[in-house]
Amino acid sequence: MSASFVAKRLREPRSRAWANALALLGGCTLLCLCAYSSPVQTADWTVSGIVGAGNHVAVVGLEALVPSGFGDTLSEQWSWALAWAADMSYWWARNHENSASSLSEVGLTPVVALRRAPAAGASYYVEAGIGVHLLSHTRIDERQLSTAFQFGELVGTGVNFGDRGQYGVGIRIQHISNGRIKEPNCGVTFGEMRFSYRWD
Repeated sequence: MSASFVAKRLREPRSRAWANALALLGGCTLLCLCAYSSPVQTADWTVSGIVGAGNHVAVVGLEALVPSGFGDTLSEQWSWALAWAADMSYWWARNHENSASSLSEVGLTPVVALRRAPAAGASYYVEAGIGVHLLSHTRIDERQLSTAFQFGELVGTGVNFGDRGQYGVGIRIQHISNGRIKEPNCGVTFGEMRFSYRWD
């Protein structure tokens, strides 16, 4: 199966309908979780430094993660919580000859984290979120993003450690594109490393 065949299939209305259906399902799941959640005690703030790269584009940024108050205990070992992630970042093309070399980005993403209770001084988690982003320019490297308004999806995992679990290291995969609001819709996918500190 060729790459051009896959790309053509992804442009078809049926594929866009599936993508929209999955986004709707994710939103409904999030609303149901919040409706049946109980208040959870979480850190007030988490601030993270971000470095990443993908599609010949490098990124550095900062993120503030603010608890929403929604969450619940799933078992003796596992709990979940919803938080709001506000970020700002700077992107630049690693090979920018004859291309747009940089842009700035701000975003807001609701992030759901599934966390294991601390053991041996460490607490592990997995996370996912779907949010919105604004770009200062609509072109980076040779990639045409077409609109300043973009959607973003992320999945990640990490670990918190320290006497209060205040330090953290994590990895994420993040995809940003305009959801085919306007063509061309090249999108960018990053692999990211995150280094964080949180306050109780």
